[in-house]
Amino acid sequence: MSVRAAVLTLALLLVPALAAGQDATPPSRPTEIHGSVALSWYHFEDLTESDLDFSQPTLRLKLKAKRLWGSAWNLGIKFRSRYNDRSRSLRDDVPETEWRNRVYEGVLSYDNPAAPVNLRVGRIVSNVMSGIGYIDGLLLQHNASAHWRWGVFAGTQPDWETSEFQTSVHKYGVFVKYLKGDFSGNRLEATLAAAGEYHGSDVSREYVYLQSSFQLDRHWGAYGSLELDVNREWRRDLVGEDLSVSGLFLTARYRTAESLSAALSYDSRRTYVTREMRSEADSLFDDAFRQGLRASLDARLPGAWLLGVDLGVRAVESASDETYSYALRARKSGVVIDGLTLDVSLLGFSNPLSSGYSPEIRLGKRLRGGHSLDLSYGNYTYDLDLDESQRVSHRVRVDGQFELLARLYAFASYEYDWGDDVVGHRVLTELGYRF
Repeated sequence: MSVRAAVLTLALLLVPALAAGQDATPPSRPTEIHGSVALSWYHFEDLTESDLDFSQPTLRLKLKAKRLWGSAWNLGIKFRSRYNDRSRSLRDDVPETEWRNRVYEGVLSYDNPAAPVNLRVGRIVSNVMSGIGYIDGLLLQHNASAHWRWGVFAGTQPDWETSEFQTSVHKYGVFVKYLKGDFSGNRLEATLAAAGEYHGSDVSREYVYLQSSFQLDRHWGAYGSLELDVNREWRRDLVGEDLSVSGLFLTARYRTAESLSAALSYDSRRTYVTREMRSEADSLFDDAFRQGLRASLDARLPGAWLLGVDLGVRAVESASDETYSYALRARKSGVVIDGLTLDVSLLGFSNPLSSGYSPEIRLGKRLRGGHSLDLSYGNYTYDLDLDESQRVSHRVRVDGQFELLARLYAFASYEYDWGDDVVGHRVLTELGYRF
């Protein structure tokens, strides 16, 4: 049975439970509406010979309405509209001026753990599995018991570039989830899912997803996820395998009550082949395969110091040389005067082709009324092994956050860049309202 047939069959099985789900509505509570609307303007003035000035006004809306009609129905909307204005066209597909409108979410949901069935309808992002992306469609979840959930989802994929509705790409999936415990103590959560993406009758991707997370006494925690691609038809001919692992991620962490946290993670990711990319050279996918190990440690020390260290190593499957990266962070609160914070960081990397580092220092002051001011300086230095050259870029930045009357806020930022790569002024202003 195909993924599509299984989804349709299981969806029909959920219909009777959906009808009965309204009997489990929780006690009526007032509707809550939260969100924000903001208008911003970004401008970059290029001072190099390229003269690539760029301006971008943006309108953003985020809305969450909980307990509509005094029930478990919720509404979520995320929208962004941008106008890109360049000094000249860069390519045929990058015009001088253009609108970029995107609807990230437009979902009506019924979320009631006590009801037999929960649902989401509209433009949704499935939170039961990774990699499925946006869906214009429906997600049904059956709450079989206090610990077990299972469900289906189906819909079309919005156009990835314009966010417009389209019907050429379809997605289907089934999942089962196990939950036990809560975030205040011990907790176990696991999900097993299968999903498919299709262009008409042509397979784009079919895969199985497994994830599990575990928490013990709020101190110990672990998480793991696995994506296993099922290769049929042209995918089998291209990949050469019936099954292939396209993603594996493992992490473990430890945290004391206040002063120390540590984590160790491993990730192995391959850029999976889809219908749009099946004509690309195999080397593009081989080169994108990475295996990485990363360790991090954060410690809170006496004197209001917070220190952090990250170390990572990543290997390319077809090469013997690894890429190393590191990050050192230090924060001190109450420097000289109350409300003044000092942040110092150093990021660095080294790979077979280049190496570099980026130090930054920032002073931040929290003011009365929720206002804040930040001043920072940083640079980016890297060496190219190919021609033994070195390039250095600098930046200085000032940020200001201001809380105005009646939940209005304003944000302003100015940055000046100079050096070998970028020379110019960057300005960002934003006026918004939180509700």
